[in-house]
Parts: sequence; structure tokens; C-alpha cells
Amino acid sequence: ITHRIGIPATFAVIPSHLSNEIADTLRSWQQEGYGIAIHGYNHDSWKSWSSDMVTADLHAREKRIRELGLQTDIKYVVPPHACNTAAIRQAIRHAGYRHITGANIVNPDTTVFQYGRIWIGTDVSVAEMQEIREILAKAYAERAFVIFGTHSSMPGAFSEEATAAVLQMALDIGFRFI
Repeated sequence: ITHRIGIPATFAVIPSHLSNEIADTLRSWQQEGYGIAIHGYNHDSWKSWSSDMVTADLHAREKRIRELGLQTDIKYVVPPHACNTAAIRQAIRHAGYRHITGANIVNPDTTVFQYGRIWIGTDVSVAEMQEIREILAKAYAERAFVIFGTHSSMPGAFSEEATAAVLQMALDIGFRFI
């Protein structure tokens, strides 16, 4: 999708779930300019975890990613299950990462560490596409940024067509992708 539209993607991966085949694919994508963000080592819920437990998970993830020969230069964390507690935020901040939340928000202040995601699934209706267009137009007018979320590793929850349509919509509005 992103190649057709010319947008570099960043994938939030779960290191304990990466087969050698998937790691090979991710390495080749990294050579093409794609990035890899953190999504927890095992995809365990961090909701009741202490800051030290989250930090240990972040370190285990970094170690495994390096063992697989993948780059670890993307400094974003997408906590599993959209968890967002003070302990999680503290661990992420202290590790030098930025936190991507599961909230459907548009944040006009790019200096904060929490970002929101607009979810694109298989069942995006015409009305929801119009809603996404309105969010994008508002974000663009306010010089804000937007992060899109999908579950591309879950074929039943991922729509290449809807994702391509939303990304093209953002380009048409005037967004540039980083």
C-alpha cells in the first residue's frame, strides 16, 4: 500500500512473535526506509505493571530486535492493549521514547509524548470515511499530525483498500508523511 502511495510506514512489532521469515521481510523493508516501533515484547497487558516491569519489557524487546538483525532507531512505543498509566508513561519517558496511545485523538502539540491513532479496519463505512476526512481536515488546518493504526498482522481485521483510501485522502488534503 505505502509503496503505491509513496508513504514510508512504521510497523509496531511484537518480537516474541517474529518468525525468521517475518524478520527477513522486516529487514528488507527497513532497507527501503520503513521503521519498526515497540509494541511490547509478548503483547502482555502493561495496565497493572510497575515502571520497572515496563522498562524490563522495553529492554527485552530491544535485545530481541537486535538479535534478529533489525534496526532499533525508531523511538516510539505503542503499548499493548492501548494501556496508558502513569507507570507506563514514566518508563517510556525515562527510556527516551515517545508514547503512542490508543485514543482516537488529534493532538496539535507535537512536543508532547502522547499521540493518538485513527483506526482503519475492514468495516469502515462511508459515514466513518467522511468522519475521518473531517478529522484530517481539522488536523491539517491546525497544523497537527495524525497517526493511523491498523492490525495488518490480522488479515480479518485489515483492509488494504480502506487503508489506501484513507492515506490517499490525507495526501489529497495536503499531509506530508514522515
